Amino acid sequence: MRSRRASRAHVVDGALTIATSGAVELTALEVVHGELGVRGAMTSLELPALRQVGGAVVVDAPALVTLTFAALERWAERCRSTATRARSPRRACASSAAA
Repeated sequence: MRSRRASRAHVVDGALTIATSGAVELTALEVVHGELGVRGAMTSLELPALRQVGGAVVVDAPALVTLTFAALERWAERCRSTATRARSPRRACASSAAA
C-alpha cells in the first residue's frame, strides 16, 4: 500500500479524526486544538511534528503497528487506545511529553 501524505496543514482548529487504511504521514501537522481520533485499518501513523493536542488522543486501530508522536509536548486530556500491536500510545504520549 502506498503511503498517504498531507504536508501542508500545520494547525487544525478543532477535532481531527483520521480514518483510513494503509500508512499515513502528516509531516507538517503541529497542533490539533480539539480531540485527535485515529481509527480504521491503518498500519502506520507518523505525526513527527505534532507538538500539542487540545483534547483527548483516542486510537481505535487494531492493525496499527507504527505510531509516532516524536515531538509531542502536551495533550490536554487522556490518551487511550485499542491498538494491540503498536507501541502503546499511552506510553508514546507519556514518553514524548517527558522528553
